[in-house]
Amino acid sequence: MASFPRPMSLAIGIDSGTQSTKAVVLDLEERRIVARARAAHRLIEGLPLGHAEQHPRLSAALDAVIGEVCDRVDRSRIRAIGVSGQQHGSCLWTRPGGNPPGQALVRHEHG
Repeated sequence: MASFPRPMSLAIGIDSGTQSTKAVVLDLEERRIVARARAAHRLIEGLPLGHAEQHPRLSAALDAVIGEVCDRVDRSRIRAIGVSGQQHGSCLWTRPGGNPPGQALVRHEHG
């Protein structure tokens, strides 16, 4: 019986922070990063001096980093996606039209 090499299993790690969204693709067999990307979150322009606000839809940065790393690998080998976020809340869209499947996940600390 012929022996074939195992297909490379890949995992995407996504970190959406307060200033940017980053993604890495890990080769799980070789235990190394095979692709990475970063996209800054856009700030709203024209605010008074000392004010800084971000657009509420961070999906453009997410789309950019996923697209960039996926263009560098064989997408059929992706086996997992992990997401970490450092905002006050997150909501993942899975349905056409941008409707969330449930409520936003919100971090709340009691004083």
